[in-house]
Amino acid sequence: MEPRYKVKRRVSIEIGGAKHGLRTSTSSPPGFAIYDSSTKQNLPDYYSSQADAERECDRLNEAE
Repeated sequence: MEPRYKVKRRVSIEIGGAKHGLRTSTSSPPGFAIYDSSTKQNLPDYYSSQADAERECDRLNEAE
């Protein structure tokens, strides 16, 4: 059986605007999220390293 929770790379979101005619652009920090295949959405927590996300994902799959 396929596990319910999976690690996914976090999608970078562009944040910024225009100041004094210059465009200021930054993006959200990179990271990893955990995807719940049952509800078809990412969990709200984000992890900076893939190892941390995989550890939490394994913990969630074992608890199920």
